[in-house]
Amino acid sequence: MKFFITERGELAHQLKQADQSLDQLFNPGDALLAISKNIDRPDLQAFLLKHKSCTIFHANITGMGGSVIEPGVSHFSKTIEGLNSLIQQGFPVSHIVLRVDPIVPTTKGIQTAKQVLQLCPEGISRIRFSFIDRYKHTGFVNKHLPWQTFHAPSSYMAEGMAMLKQEANGRSLEACGEPSLIENKGCISALDCQLLGLPVPPPSRKGQRPGCLCLGQKTELLIKPAKCPNHCRYCYYNL
Repeated sequence: MKFFITERGELAHQLKQADQSLDQLFNPGDALLAISKNIDRPDLQAFLLKHKSCTIFHANITGMGGSVIEPGVSHFSKTIEGLNSLIQQGFPVSHIVLRVDPIVPTTKGIQTAKQVLQLCPEGISRIRFSFIDRYKHTGFVNKHLPWQTFHAPSSYMAEGMAMLKQEANGRSLEACGEPSLIENKGCISALDCQLLGLPVPPPSRKGQRPGCLCLGQKTELLIKPAKCPNHCRYCYYNL
């Protein structure tokens, strides 16, 4: 079994490559974790609907679409509309994770994320989040952060966690790389296998970076990263 994932760039701008890779590599019993910010694009929705029986979809909506931080991403009201459209067309809501990643834990950033959570479509039961860190490649964003440490100070993150718990409304909260705040869960987990009706494979750590909690069957689908028109100013590919 392989559990393919689209971490290497924006799926919506690499749909042809993704379809070709699935045709060549995908076998019965395999699965796909698709991640995208461009949820309002009809061609992305068509791709997800085509592969809906074997796909978990992380709808990545930070609330910063259309800003200087995510200039190539639509405003969150439009991406939420796209998410609702995807569900109405028959994509299983149980296969969708609302991914608010990253959250900038300032007063403005927390309010922005709150607005997204308040519009979360009914039936979505999982929210995945992270708080932004100060990497070298996030220099543009770093200039506007009111702290100098790599992680935000605990007081900022505590305010963010309080908002998340309040707005979750019974949905589960998931995170990776936030060990002091919440029990961490890999992007690909036993729960994802169960939701797709697949057997949970035995634990494996082969080839994973330190701290990665994903199942060892995790395999990148987008072999060659492509320049992304979203131009998110915190993107670790920095393309």
